[in-house]
Amino acid sequence: MLKSRTTTTNEATPEPTLESVAPNWVKLSNKLAELVERQQDIWSRIAAKKKIVDEMKLSTFAQDNIVAISAAAEAEGRPPRMVSPSRKAAALLGEFTPPAVPVRTPELLGHEPQIVREMRELGEESSAVAEAIALLRPQLAREHLEGSARLCALLTPHYRKIAKRVCDALVELGNADLEQRQFMFKHRSAARSMLRPVHSTGSLGDPRDPLSELRRLLDWAAECGHFDLDELPPEWGGRQQSGHIRSWPMA
Repeated sequence: MLKSRTTTTNEATPEPTLESVAPNWVKLSNKLAELVERQQDIWSRIAAKKKIVDEMKLSTFAQDNIVAISAAAEAEGRPPRMVSPSRKAAALLGEFTPPAVPVRTPELLGHEPQIVREMRELGEESSAVAEAIALLRPQLAREHLEGSARLCALLTPHYRKIAKRVCDALVELGNADLEQRQFMFKHRSAARSMLRPVHSTGSLGDPRDPLSELRRLLDWAAECGHFDLDELPPEWGGRQQSGHIRSWPMA
């Protein structure tokens, strides 16, 4: 289960975490873990009892009583369903209209063996747990997004410093790659493999190509507000038109 915690960069300044800014998310996560663990336990107990039921050839009881068992499970914990005459019939009968009566629940066809009853009750409990989990998940997702928004607002100033370093490094890598290309071109008459040259940008491509991976990364950084494309070195050439970035990196 999740526990609230904080990570500190130093003793005086604790760094916020999702757990520290979203206590409801922590509680919901713990409740979900509790329900999932309970569901797994129920499934294990059902599997063990089903093996015995199959060995004792009692499975036909549940099959013969499926309607009654399903109706009982559906009615469990709910107000009884009522049946009454239609409005038109009631209008014709007037004061002689009979009152609404509860819907009759089908009865079991015979004595229910104890192990079959235990397995049925475990199945009903499993359904209740599954319903609870389904109701919990939207709340958990909402608290996760709201907590993440609060956390990111707090972390943004620090992250902008990191993002700037990444962008500066990409620009520096592009400049170094161009310098290496120019150097290799200048000495192209020699067997340059003896220099054991490094592969600088590799799959990132030529920084002068507006569609290269290196430029795509910087375009994405600019789209996110971490980089100004006007700061691209002039020797890199033209920039890609806005809205034509081919794809985005995964966050």
